[in-house]
Parts: sequence; C-alpha cells; structure tokens
Amino acid sequence: MKTDKYPFLFSVMIERKNGNLFAISCNGYFCAIELIGLQPGQDEFLFVGLHKEIIDQCALERQFNGTLTIVKNDVLQYTNVTSSFGFQYTGNAGIFLRDKNILLDWQDWLSEDDLPKSKGNINFTSDGLLALTRSSPSGKIILPRHTDSEQPVTVQDSKSSNWIGVFVPHFSGAFAEPFRKLEKWAKNDTE
Repeated sequence: MKTDKYPFLFSVMIERKNGNLFAISCNGYFCAIELIGLQPGQDEFLFVGLHKEIIDQCALERQFNGTLTIVKNDVLQYTNVTSSFGFQYTGNAGIFLRDKNILLDWQDWLSEDDLPKSKGNINFTSDGLLALTRSSPSGKIILPRHTDSEQPVTVQDSKSSNWIGVFVPHFSGAFAEPFRKLEKWAKNDTE
C-alpha cells in the first residue's frame, strides 16, 4: 500500500454531514465508520493524525467516558486536540490535504442490496479482520450472505446500528486472488 499516495491512512476523518457526526478510519483494506452523534452546523470534515499520545489518552479516558475537543483552524492549517481530563496534544494533530480525498465518498461505497449470488473471492488477513472486529462496539460483526469482489463489502456490528465496517477492494486489490480447487487430501473421496 502506497501511503504517500494515501496520507489519510494515518488518520481518522471526522465528518459532520447533514447534522450527523461520523468518525471514519481506514487502513487501505478495511474501513470502520461510526455515527458518533448529532451535531448541528455546516457540513465539514477534518483529519486527525493517529498520534500515539492521542490514542493512549483515548484508551485511558474511554473507561471514564472522557471526551475529546478538536478545533481546526484552516487558515493556519492547525488542529488542536484536548480532552475532558486536561490532556492537550502538543503538536499539530491535523492532516491537511490539498486534493479531494477518496474517503469523502464513503457513503457511495455502501450497499444494502442483498446480492442474489456471490461474485469473486474475498482475500484478507486474519490481522485485518481482527482489527476490524475489534473496532466494532460489540466485537462481533455480521458478514453479508453474498459478496461481489469488485465492490466494497459492508459488514455490521451484531448489536450496534451506529457502526459499519467495509472491506475496500479499490484501494488495494485485496479481492483479486482466485480461489483454488480443494486438494485431493481434503475431499471425501474413496477412489
């Protein structure tokens, strides 16, 4: 995965759209998307870098229902992050991109159509699937009955309707590998 082509892969996109606030994170193979809540205001987005200090603070404050306050200044191209427990990230937490970003089209990737049959094969690593599952609120995800290897595959959390995950083939080509025929040793043949 060429990270210089996709610098947003080291960030979480926070998007306010139609009064809803979303957090979108993507590693190039999988995306996790969560509806954080309602927030009135004009549509806008920002990218917050995945800085270790911020991640560690979020992990600490999560158990106490702590919150982050993120303030973006487009003119200075600077983003400040503070927490309800007094943490303040000392650097610029923002990532500012000049070009239109593919993550801005995340809603166009999603489909709720129940495909009549599967097309192609899904190829992913256990680490990637584990990371996606761990990012879901319940830690349990539901895969669709049928998939199309040329389209993003949407998965759902088994309990929360405010989270979805997506396998994203157009970033990585991760779905392109053919499924091999079973080896003779794996078949129940008596011949």
